[in-house]
Amino acid sequence: MPIRPLPRVLVDQIAAGEVVERPAGAVKELVENAVDAGATQIEVHITDGGRSLISVRDNGLGIARDELSLAVSPHATSKIATVHDLDAILTMGFRGEALASIGAVSRLTVRSQCKDAKEGGEIRVEGGRMGDVRPWSGAQGTIVEAEDLFHNIPARAAFLKSPRAEAMRVGETLTSMALAHPTVGLRFVVDGKRRFDYPANEDTTQRVGAVTGIPVDALLNLEAEEAAGQLVGCLARPEFARHGTRGVHLILNGRPILDRSLTHAIREGLRGLIEPTTLPPVVLWLSVPPDRIDVNVHPTKSEVRLRDGSALFSMIRMAVRRALDQANLVPKMPLPQQLDEVKTAWPARAPSNISPSSAAGLETGLPSSPTSERAPGFDFGPVTRSVRAVERILVLRDSFLVLEEADALVVIDQHALHERMMFERLKDRVGQGELPRQALLVPEPIQIGAEAVELLPQWQPLLTRLGIEVVELGPGSAAVQSFPVLLLERKVSPGPFVEDLLSRAVSKHLPPEPEAALDEVLDMMACKAAIKAGDRLSDAELEDLLAQREAIERSTNCPHGRPTTIRIPVEDLERRFHRR
Repeated sequence: MPIRPLPRVLVDQIAAGEVVERPAGAVKELVENAVDAGATQIEVHITDGGRSLISVRDNGLGIARDELSLAVSPHATSKIATVHDLDAILTMGFRGEALASIGAVSRLTVRSQCKDAKEGGEIRVEGGRMGDVRPWSGAQGTIVEAEDLFHNIPARAAFLKSPRAEAMRVGETLTSMALAHPTVGLRFVVDGKRRFDYPANEDTTQRVGAVTGIPVDALLNLEAEEAAGQLVGCLARPEFARHGTRGVHLILNGRPILDRSLTHAIREGLRGLIEPTTLPPVVLWLSVPPDRIDVNVHPTKSEVRLRDGSALFSMIRMAVRRALDQANLVPKMPLPQQLDEVKTAWPARAPSNISPSSAAGLETGLPSSPTSERAPGFDFGPVTRSVRAVERILVLRDSFLVLEEADALVVIDQHALHERMMFERLKDRVGQGELPRQALLVPEPIQIGAEAVELLPQWQPLLTRLGIEVVELGPGSAAVQSFPVLLLERKVSPGPFVEDLLSRAVSKHLPPEPEAALDEVLDMMACKAAIKAGDRLSDAELEDLLAQREAIERSTNCPHGRPTTIRIPVEDLERRFHRR
């Protein structure tokens, strides 16, 4: 077959396939154009999931009648003129592809009226074929209607989902746009029924609350400014964390983007307060000099290249941490509807023979299975195996501590709390130098595989800081020669611990750079060394545990993000007992 140029209509359809993959793509392009036109109110109507009709109406500046034919032509735009303009793009659209691409795969009508013009204009494009411009009069702004999307590309139409699924995609796109531009009112109507209507709002927090459904008082404000850029944002408190990243919205210079690295920065800032697979809703508005980014990477402009990605990563992580450090993050737990499992009552009078301690018992960790003498003269009755009372402390199943506060009942998971304490101590100690180590009388051989042996030289500097010395013995085998004193005192087995650590490194469950994995390795050490559920603590050790709880940061969550503490407000108790 000879080489020949493609027909213009086919070229337009191919280009449209990159920009308009589905109705949501068309809506995104049209709403971006409306924002660029200075609109303060945008209405989007769709029918049949956007396949039958997409209508976008705005009150922006409008398009002059004599420019309408250019507006629907390929690669015609008012937003850039030279190649140098690509380095200073601050508008949403800039390639002159949106209207032409949509017109190539639908029956497109554009009506527009400028502010001072006596008369506006209307133009129709069907399958890429442009009609004449006709006079039209209406309110200032532009109305774009795309009917029968993909009517001339049956293969593309066949891959569309159900109308409901496509409408959901459009809704998700508009949600991102609503968060990106809170000062623009946005209304969305599906098959004649209003889906949402967000009025223009100068208060970004109010817009975030309206869109996400998170109470405004549960949103933490983020602010930061570095040479790489500026950041403002709203972060929901950790108790609103949900699986996945659907609640994460990154807005770069007004444009919603996807970026795994910046999303990971948010997760790093939340480390220890949420479980690793979850994130609370968060909206970040980033302002970066346009010459430091490349937005012309992806046809839909959803992905960008950042010259200062590492600096932005650090800025986001620290902004999240600062906001969390300033917030009171003790979880509040409503009472369950059924209290059948609560079968023991608080003792009428607690013993008072506990002597104060100096907290030294927790300095290097608590014994794995300490024993405790009962208070003389106090009869626990039939519940002694599951409940103990220690001077206003109730110990449930040697796992949970129940305390009284002025306005709440507080329940503490002893393992999770001690794990957090161990993590903070380890991190502080590593910051001062190497962890104290002890040489093993007999080096402990381990089988770690050839890949892990290859990683040993790369990981040994970090292992040395942590008090671990490993030497290679042969193909796939090594030996642990020294181990941290703290972990040995807590009866942590050196071999299995190092095998687990290196296995995670090989499987890439740890960051590839050892120093970047420091916190995660400390997590592992703290978890292994912490007291466990079911370990019986002496009265003095309980006092130590609670005393040190007040002295550490982020004591409300273990390093893995699980809560250490839950508060049950007295109000909830009163409601359950019908006192209010």
